[in-house]
Amino acid sequence: MTARDYPIIAALLILALFIWIHDLSWMMQPADTLPILLAIPCMFWLGSPWKFLPGAFRVPTGGLAVTTGAFIIGIVTGWMFLLAISWTVLLWSWLSIRIEPADRRRIAKLLILPLMAFPWLLLDAQAVGWWFKAFWQLGSWRILLSYRVPCGPGRNQAADTGPAC
Repeated sequence: MTARDYPIIAALLILALFIWIHDLSWMMQPADTLPILLAIPCMFWLGSPWKFLPGAFRVPTGGLAVTTGAFIIGIVTGWMFLLAISWTVLLWSWLSIRIEPADRRRIAKLLILPLMAFPWLLLDAQAVGWWFKAFWQLGSWRILLSYRVPCGPGRNQAADTGPAC
């Protein structure tokens, strides 16, 4: 690592802290908090040994543009998932030019860990659960109104496959 790595590492740490303290409602249960806090250390442990390339480098502007855009949209919309994506893209933009080419594929497979290191699954996935509940409720009402509603695994099929009218 060189002195030019330190500003990027500092930016990653500051952004991670901002994302984590942006909404503290995810810290209510240790069972939910512990995997989030251990994901990044697990990535660095599983990715070792880290072999950085010597010399000067330049972070790709495409990665910085995606990071900035996703971060701004994430702040405006309140979607923690976009904040997690922006942080992970910045991490990969830096790592992809700093680690040896032979290690890039191995490290790229571990990028799911930093993505899961943020509480988007606890905060944003609740909205997805409401969609499932709404469709279950709609199916229940249709059954009460004597409509035929196919339910169960593997029973997703078209209502009628005959010719139209």
